[in-house]
Amino acid sequence: MKKIFERITVFIIGLPIMIGSVYFLPYAHFLVLHLEIFIATALSIIELRAMFSRKIAVYSTPIVLIAGLMIPVTAYLHTLELLSRTGTVLVSVGALYFIFFVETFYSFSKPLEKSIQRVSSAVFMIFYPGIFFAFLSAMTRWPSASNIIAVFFFMVFSCDSLAWLFGMLFGKGNKGFVPASPNKSIAGFIGGFIASVGSGLVAYYLFSESFGKSLAGSLVTGFCTAFAAIIGDLIESIFKRSADVKDSGALILGRGGILDSADSILLAAPVFYLCYRFCIGV
Repeated sequence: MKKIFERITVFIIGLPIMIGSVYFLPYAHFLVLHLEIFIATALSIIELRAMFSRKIAVYSTPIVLIAGLMIPVTAYLHTLELLSRTGTVLVSVGALYFIFFVETFYSFSKPLEKSIQRVSSAVFMIFYPGIFFAFLSAMTRWPSASNIIAVFFFMVFSCDSLAWLFGMLFGKGNKGFVPASPNKSIAGFIGGFIASVGSGLVAYYLFSESFGKSLAGSLVTGFCTAFAAIIGDLIESIFKRSADVKDSGALILGRGGILDSADSILLAAPVFYLCYRFCIGV
């Protein structure tokens, strides 16, 4: 019962906060949303570093934070038209050069046999949250961005919530087929797809100016978003299993760390962005 209460609390509080920041605080090209992105990116990097450090050599937290925040910050500058698309790419490459510079400096005093671990883990920590969150930032440049982003959040959150509910109610005899996450069930995955595709159907009728161009496109967007969100959840489970931890952190009631909630958003954002652009049209 406690777990159910915690899940419901997060859904009732977390989703409105995210959607509310998009609808009611769109000022300065969605500055509040971008601040949320910056915070989520920073916390995700910290949690990834904590997990990776249990198994391999990693850089200090300030180093990966400095490099990791370069991508979302430049993505926001691009939405403000203060930085060109080429400029954002160059800054992203600059984050990579920064890591190479740090490793060159480390090589004078740190074990060289740990270099591959330090560099590869840093590159992943920088680009995994940063680039994927950049797609969410890119959505703010679209007409009716508030409606589109709100539907995206609802697709992901409803997919996650209904997957959990279906798994709890109907998953007893069909779980355990995913080694990294034995509590996941076929019923749960079906529930997730139903929620996200249903969100696409509702969006088609409720936001005709944004999603009314194509019913098939809205449904396909919902289906693909659900698929990416589920994969995002599973890959996070794989990371945690590899690091021998139950949760990525302890920040969110009933959910664990920020990555335990943002994992689905991270992988779903690029897929939703591409599906909306090519299946519905900006």
